[in-house]
Amino acid sequence: MNREKAKNLNRAKICEAAESIIRKEGIKKLTMRRLAEEARVSIATPYNLFGSKNDVLISLMMTAEFDTSQLSSPQANRLALELLLGALDQAQQFFEKDEAFYRAILREIMIAEDTAPSHNGLVQMTAITHAFVIQAIANNELHEETSADDLSHHLATILLSVLGMWASGFFSSAEGIAHVRRSWRAVLMDHCTEKSREIIAAIR
Repeated sequence: MNREKAKNLNRAKICEAAESIIRKEGIKKLTMRRLAEEARVSIATPYNLFGSKNDVLISLMMTAEFDTSQLSSPQANRLALELLLGALDQAQQFFEKDEAFYRAILREIMIAEDTAPSHNGLVQMTAITHAFVIQAIANNELHEETSADDLSHHLATILLSVLGMWASGFFSSAEGIAHVRRSWRAVLMDHCTEKSREIIAAIR
């Protein structure tokens, strides 16, 4: 087994161990030492592959898949912005499958003194939204002078801010995603061309 395959195997083992510990013992019992024991790797391995406990938690949170490949498909008959807003439905379904589990993980990330993993989460979410925004500009759904970087960062910030309130127990995941959808729609309307304005305005 080459080095990269070994790393990927150990990453998977550590994530599986983290999930097992959280479910069986509670998230407060999750430490890097406990992770190493459960995954049967050296104490240094979780640090080398992830950096910190919160980076492991971020990895668990980012297991939802948002397929952007359909955006470039000639068969796609929906606007890129419709697909972007539709990705929120995927997020809702993802969280509703195990709401208590993911709520606990996100709450732990939020209260951590180390803010780097939270920043990494924002970077990753911005990259996801950026792919849709770039395609929407290319499709003339958004005005060509729209800053893809600024808009995608704004959308990601809205999403993560609402998820933070969800993690604190302010509302259910369905209510949270509804808040995000309304906010995203309002932001996007400021940049929409005539091609997309009516369609996006009708999305609830």
